[in-house]
Amino acid sequence: MKKILLLLVLAGAGSPALWSTQNSAKVAIISQMAGSEDPEQKLSALSLVREQFSTGRLSRPEEEDLIGIVGSLAREGIVFLSYDSRKVGNNHTQVRLEANRILRTIGNPGSYETVLDILENEPLSYILSVAVETSGEIGEVTEELEQLYYNILTGRELRFKDELLVSKTMGAIEALKEKDEAILLSDRIRGGLIYVFNPMNGCSRRLRDQAGDILKN
Repeated sequence: MKKILLLLVLAGAGSPALWSTQNSAKVAIISQMAGSEDPEQKLSALSLVREQFSTGRLSRPEEEDLIGIVGSLAREGIVFLSYDSRKVGNNHTQVRLEANRILRTIGNPGSYETVLDILENEPLSYILSVAVETSGEIGEVTEELEQLYYNILTGRELRFKDELLVSKTMGAIEALKEKDEAILLSDRIRGGLIYVFNPMNGCSRRLRDQAGDILKN
């Protein structure tokens, strides 16, 4: 670990002309750490990804490589076995949670398919809440996304029966409405909101009020 940190310190020095080479070296180190079986190494890799994006010095290929690493860790253990597809699956919830948070922070539209994967497969509602928020920020109105939102609002699966997740989903709908008001014309979206608004379905007053406000507007 000390050797890795020393390499990172050395990679941070130098003139702007060397940034691309230095960043590429960091991406390689991050990739190696992400492939570790140790969840702490994976979390360290994600912390370094945050640092890299905060510099604003990444080339497009480097950005794409890092987004790919984060997207893989956000789904590791639920969509495929492991980051490098060789080891036995690593199912570390804290790693997936942090990776999802970074995807939301980055807000790259290129992560849209990854986010859909997460919404379709992630078993934990608190991680789904992060992913659904991201979908509202970077997504677009598609039938697939509408169906996922409908399933969450109507509690079609046990993993969707969570008040925060339902609230975040309605927040995502409002965010998408800013881009395309046609989302409220969707039978699925309106059906989901009406389900939440109907007191017979057992949603809290707060959720019913939130759904009612969207339906009114």
